[in-house]
Amino acid sequence: MLITHFQIGIAHVFGFQIDAEGFDLEILRIFDIPKYQMEKFPQEICLAGKVKGKWETLSTKEYLEKSNLISHALLKLGVGIQDKVAIVSNNRPEWNVIDIATLQI
Repeated sequence: MLITHFQIGIAHVFGFQIDAEGFDLEILRIFDIPKYQMEKFPQEICLAGKVKGKWETLSTKEYLEKSNLISHALLKLGVGIQDKVAIVSNNRPEWNVIDIATLQI
């Protein structure tokens, strides 16, 4: 199996171990990363952000559930492959959820 620079970069950024065989779950797209994390390294606190001065967190499971729910909602609204979706937001956990949701359509 050929290990791409993208896979090596992802392994480095997210702390995954990679060897000559590559990943157990092949990461080919950005939205495969949370699925890989859920399978191999589920986190109780995957994303966190402050809301009105109080930290609110999402676990890996909650992150994937919310992303999948938004993906399904966008599909029901008629958003499809190659459609453009703009995300206008500050840097916060919800941005990541919506980003993954739109990428996996």
